[in-house]
Amino acid sequence: MEIRPMSEVTTDDLIHAFNLAYRNYYTPITMNRMLIQSLQERDAVDLGKSVVAVEDGQVIGTSFIGLRPPDGWIGGVGVIPTYRRHGAARQMLRYQIDHAPDYDLTSLRLEVVEQNTGAITLYEQLGFVATRRMFMLERDYGGDLPLVPNGYQIDLCHPLKALKFYNAFHDTDNSWQRNRSALEKMAESLQGFMVHCGDYRPIGYAVGWFHFDYNHLMDVAIDPTCGDRTEAAHALLIHLHSHPEPPAGYIFNVAEHDFLITAFRDIGYYPSLAQWEMHLPLNKPDNDL
Repeated sequence: MEIRPMSEVTTDDLIHAFNLAYRNYYTPITMNRMLIQSLQERDAVDLGKSVVAVEDGQVIGTSFIGLRPPDGWIGGVGVIPTYRRHGAARQMLRYQIDHAPDYDLTSLRLEVVEQNTGAITLYEQLGFVATRRMFMLERDYGGDLPLVPNGYQIDLCHPLKALKFYNAFHDTDNSWQRNRSALEKMAESLQGFMVHCGDYRPIGYAVGWFHFDYNHLMDVAIDPTCGDRTEAAHALLIHLHSHPEPPAGYIFNVAEHDFLITAFRDIGYYPSLAQWEMHLPLNKPDNDL
């Protein structure tokens, strides 16, 4: 078995191996060329530094790496079922960990579905530590909503205008896929809403895709210094779902202790999947010490 840069294999072989590896995964994932491009643009995935495992000329495993020095992210670690338990995942990860300092990285992170105990054990053996639990939240179509609290105004805005407040309004870090860099790269395809208090001061925003039947939220943030943070979140979220039949909704990787969990729950969202975010601090090369 060989570990090779992902850029050395064909896109078709990469897609074929990934989809075989994830065919019966806990949540449906199907790779295609558009998703590969999105991973490169949104998540800073580098195909030259991502790797595949190859045996007898066949791609049997994949492991992507995203680079935002000094931090890195590993995702899409998968091995075709008939080749599992022969060390392919371990070898791919070991390669990426060993080479990460060459890319000016001082830490790696990843997410793993909490039911995937085999993968969690492997990551722990390689030094990763679970730092927080994160939820994918969903809301079913229809149902009742609370009344919008008084004293708030919600307006459409350009996503980049909303994201100017990203740092000020976030006291809980987003996941890798939803950090400011990722969101700004997606901004032209997103929609934005800003919530203001009585003096028309911006105190929160939401960006995502909003339709009469389905909302896909990419980020929601409320000013930690505003008077009633949860109420402001309620006002914004209720507004986004205020249609004759409130739309379904989805947001991924919301940290377990984020105050927004309560606001989402109160309008009908529920956890559909939980993941552990895991971190690995990296040693600097000796010449940098």
